Amino acid sequence: YAGLGPGAAGSDGYRMRYRHTDDVATYCYRQKHGQESVTVEWLSPQAAYEEWAMMQLHLPEGLSQSKVEAHAGAPSWKTVRKRAEPFLASGVLNEQDDRLRLMENRKDALDDVLLGLLDLGK
Repeated sequence: YAGLGPGAAGSDGYRMRYRHTDDVATYCYRQKHGQESVTVEWLSPQAAYEEWAMMQLHLPEGLSQSKVEAHAGAPSWKTVRKRAEPFLASGVLNEQDDRLRLMENRKDALDDVLLGLLDLGK
């Protein structure tokens, strides 16, 4: 996702996350003079997977088994599927064709789903 403008954050979708300076005057000055206005953070494989999974759950595509298994920092699909069980049972997630998708009417539960699927709620 692209972050454009002061304070905006973005990602290359793989291993890098960036953030523009918050200060509008500094941002404008740097843009006008062709200077960098971003700080870059290189992500570990696990952090890159977490960032990717968060984005995927925002999209209709959801999390696919093949893409999770291909992601270097991801847990096994079996682990992801096991973590998803309570959300599937409660109707927050839907599973179809080896994909987990957040139900459209349950966007309010996204944070809880992320914490559960990424096992961050410990």
